[in-house]
Amino acid sequence: MPAKAKRNSSNQLESLATPKKPIKPGAYGLRQDGSVLHATLPPGKPLVFLGEAVLHVMRGRALFNGATLGSGSVCSIAADAVNSGPLLISQAAEGNHFPFAPTASVLYLQLRPLPAEQRLSGGLGSTTAARMADDVGYQAWLHNDPSAPGCLATPDIWSQAVEEMAGLAYPGAVYAVVGSKKVGKSTLGRLLVNELLSTHSSVAYLETDCGQPEFGPPGLVSLSLVSRPLTGPPFLHPAHPPLASYFVGDVSPASHPQRYAACVAALRAAHGALAPDAPLLVNTHGWTRGAGLEALRDLLAAARPACVAHVSCGDPRRDLPPGAWWAEEGAPDAAHAPPLQPRIWLLPPLRGPGAVGPASPAAPRPGGEDPGGAAPRPGAAAVDLRGAQWASFARRCAAAMGQGGALAHGAAPGDALAAAVPYEAAWDDLRLESLFTRPLAADQAARALNCSVVGLCCSGAPPGGGGGGGEADGGCRAAGTDGDGSEGARAQCASREDAVPLLAEAAVRAPRAPRTLLGPRCLGVGIVRAVDGERRRVLLLAPLPPAELAGVDTLQLGRLELPGPLLQTPGARAPYMSVHCLPTLGTGAGAIRSRNNLARARQADRGD
Repeated sequence: MPAKAKRNSSNQLESLATPKKPIKPGAYGLRQDGSVLHATLPPGKPLVFLGEAVLHVMRGRALFNGATLGSGSVCSIAADAVNSGPLLISQAAEGNHFPFAPTASVLYLQLRPLPAEQRLSGGLGSTTAARMADDVGYQAWLHNDPSAPGCLATPDIWSQAVEEMAGLAYPGAVYAVVGSKKVGKSTLGRLLVNELLSTHSSVAYLETDCGQPEFGPPGLVSLSLVSRPLTGPPFLHPAHPPLASYFVGDVSPASHPQRYAACVAALRAAHGALAPDAPLLVNTHGWTRGAGLEALRDLLAAARPACVAHVSCGDPRRDLPPGAWWAEEGAPDAAHAPPLQPRIWLLPPLRGPGAVGPASPAAPRPGGEDPGGAAPRPGAAAVDLRGAQWASFARRCAAAMGQGGALAHGAAPGDALAAAVPYEAAWDDLRLESLFTRPLAADQAARALNCSVVGLCCSGAPPGGGGGGGEADGGCRAAGTDGDGSEGARAQCASREDAVPLLAEAAVRAPRAPRTLLGPRCLGVGIVRAVDGERRRVLLLAPLPPAELAGVDTLQLGRLELPGPLLQTPGARAPYMSVHCLPTLGTGAGAIRSRNNLARARQADRGD
């Protein structure tokens, strides 16, 4: 039997050695030892998992979501019932990647809980047939448990395409996943990243979907280096600082397509400077008509992918053109290099019309009976996914600012965020850039900035040493703690002679517009708690450490909205309210959007 878990003085589980005694073939099951779950699985008998935990492969090779982990590997895993569906963990077939590895008759795993302050889901809540206590943050079932929830099976054609694309990888190879909305692009991207990690130490991930990014909050486009398998929806991913990022300020590139294209082009160049040998995966947005199609054409023409996964939606009116339509003559890069003819995989969607294969349980039930768990529901709407990402951002922000204990005791993200002690910055040493409006008057700058979501930017040299001048003269600097340190670290700004004040008297000129279309690089996203006019201070909430905040010298204001649960909390009055949320929350009505295409769609159906 495996050795029992031991706890050290810091109440942390110590690593367990691989059991010396062999495990009898056919003897499998789950065994709970305190908060640690031991699972012994034979080939073809997967484990169904929901929640957040740390997976330790003690014996054999584990396969989940396209990733393969060998004996001794440790990895954080996550899954939820609505968006990603339960995670299936099974034994990988020997010889796929390590042909001379010894054969193991069973797969022996351990699941350990994450510390409560590090969990991003806020607990699983009440679920049926719970095997583990709710305070451990995860649940697991054997494949033949009738109470196990239903799982959305990955289509075989997807798995085959991912293996073929990963087999064509070479240093610096560029992959792209394209398709319209709600077809499963992000899911396919995670599968491809995990498959590439089987043969590469890291994979570069270029996120161009500013509405539903894989890493970080909405409103950013970023370049990240992934070295661990990806599981679960984006809001359950561990903190992953990007190599480079830019603040778009909206959930769609429609607000400023030219600036969006400039930011993506800069990130594509950053890949060549920072991680030229890592394969690059480009995750695209789902805006496939009008200006969105043109933006996607420019993006793909500049990225020049060698392999493209086109996830079709089954509707010709919403689908992308067939073939390499962006590489035709007249594409933006045609004058600089011959068009690259990539290999294209046309794949069915994961859900909806045209999907291959219905939702299925982890394994057939004895006698062909239906699974006891409910069938997986369709994925959440985009606005709900963004709300979950903002809640995850709030938890990280509150934990970074001294509220980790409150989160560990079950505090709601909004309450913990309201109780966090903000950083302080002198507004006379920061510049304000309004991305979608004319330059603000000096007496209106503070009102626009107060209680808004902003990009924390640095005008110094970008990563990789390309352009942008030297380091910034000013920025936020850590000033230590107040008193006994209970109020947390604060940030103050060094003075700068050329700084444009955020709040000033009428005689002071208004903030300047951005000097270039690209603008400064973004270090992260923050929330302006308040603007103190008497003390001339800006109070900021951000998940960045003070050392990184020292480089912030510009605040970029866009159109991002905080969700209602963060603005109206049961335990505290929210001290911030964004003016951009009034059309949806303050009046009880959604923002008016032009839908002139509906009439044309009906006419097309009638053949007019």
